[in-house]
Amino acid sequence: MTGEERWRVKTNAHIDCNVAVAGGTVFAASKAGVAHALDAASGEHAWTHDVRSEPHVTATDGSHVYVGTGGQLHALEATTGTSCWSTTYGDTNGIGIAVGNGRVYTPLTISGSEYGSLPGVLDAATSETLAPTQGGFESPDARFYRGTAVVDGAVYASGVDEGGISLARFS
Repeated sequence: MTGEERWRVKTNAHIDCNVAVAGGTVFAASKAGVAHALDAASGEHAWTHDVRSEPHVTATDGSHVYVGTGGQLHALEATTGTSCWSTTYGDTNGIGIAVGNGRVYTPLTISGSEYGSLPGVLDAATSETLAPTQGGFESPDARFYRGTAVVDGAVYASGVDEGGISLARFS
C-alpha cells in the first residue's frame, strides 16, 4: 500500500457515517439521506437510494446493506439498492450495528419491543424482532449501546452494566 489516491467521488452532501465494504462494493450514506454503492476498484456509482433521513451508520453482510437513520433501519439489496424492508428502532446517532448469523444486531432497543432494555436483534431477511436469547444477547441487567461486532458466529458488544463499562461476548 502506497497511500496513493486511486479515485475520489463527489456526493450530494457530506458523508459523516462509517463506510461498509463487501464483494468489491463500497457502501456509504450522505447527510442528505442518500445511500451510495460504488465499485471499489473504479469508484463508479452502482446505485443510489433515498433513505429520507440523515444516516448515522451502515453495515453489510455482502448481500444486503443496512442503513441506520434517525429512528429507522433500512435493508437494501446490495447489488441493486432495492428496498427490502424498513423498521422503526431507536436513534443510532452514530452507534454501530453489526450483521452476521442471519441477524442484524443493534445496540439499541427496538421500538415497541417486549424485551425491555436489551439490545435489538432482528432477522436480517424479514426485520422481525427476535427474542434476545434467540439472537445471542442474554444479559437483562446490561445495556449494550455503544457498538457490536460479529466474528465467526460470536457477537461482541460494549456498553454499561451495574458494574460500569463492560465488553461482552455472546455465542
